[in-house]
Amino acid sequence: LAAAVPQGAGASAAAPWQVQLEVGVLGQWQRAPLVRLTPQGTLIRLPGLDRRRGALWHLGAQAQGELAARAPCSATLSAQISTEQAPGGRSGSHGRDFELMLASAQPVLHCSLGSSSVGVGWQQQRIDVAGGKFRSARGVQLDWTLSEGDNHWTAIVEGAHWRHSADFRDLDATATTMLVQRHVAAVDAGSGTLDLAAFVGRERNRAGLAEFSQRSVTLQATWGQRVGALDGTLGLLWQRARYAGSAFDAVARRADRAIGLDASLSRPLTPELTLRLEAAWMRGRSNTPLYDQDQRQAMLLLQWSR
Repeated sequence: LAAAVPQGAGASAAAPWQVQLEVGVLGQWQRAPLVRLTPQGTLIRLPGLDRRRGALWHLGAQAQGELAARAPCSATLSAQISTEQAPGGRSGSHGRDFELMLASAQPVLHCSLGSSSVGVGWQQQRIDVAGGKFRSARGVQLDWTLSEGDNHWTAIVEGAHWRHSADFRDLDATATTMLVQRHVAAVDAGSGTLDLAAFVGRERNRAGLAEFSQRSVTLQATWGQRVGALDGTLGLLWQRARYAGSAFDAVARRADRAIGLDASLSRPLTPELTLRLEAAWMRGRSNTPLYDQDQRQAMLLLQWSR
């Protein structure tokens, strides 16, 4: 769930489309073969594997533009696709088992109301894992933004239906998420920025399986700073998830907790080309040890945008 910013409401003609392409290499190490496909989603353990590690190629593209505008409203469309592929088509815990592809499209209607705006959008998404279809999702999103010069408040509510391939049909669910975000620019009259976000999520398993129905809370803080030609960020994450039940008799209700740290550095090479380095660390613990995780990840990206 990403914060939606109003796009050119009231313009007399469609704004130019924004396009970004990126290519890079991703290195990762993870203690267990666990996958979380959304920041607030259920932590999924893939069967038959012992860990997640190795290098993957990353390719991505995204586009966003205005479809139509008539004051005070505008209609926009955003679409993205990203994929992580194993070099040389390798298999096993170093290869295709953790290849990932995500594609989504989202039309949104925004209307300006003075210094604020409201929007409603539809999202369609597909996620493939290990070269095969894993999840399709569709949902409705409502958002509100209040602008205060370069600062803003954003609130987003999203409801979605998740449907899975036959091997993971037990994960079919209805998911509801609410986000409140605060963006502060030029902190202390300097070049720093601060983003604070709070997520509340709930998943209801379609089959009524208590071990896959959960409520979660996620808090994030990200500091951004420009130093010379470099742009840097440093982020912190705290998360708790409480499940309605457990798959094991010894545990009445599964409970997970996680903390995370991420950082990035980027440097423009030309007006359209940027080199970016990202690193992340996360540690998760559960009262069901099967879902304990330690994860480290680094990625070097070359981004082109216009």
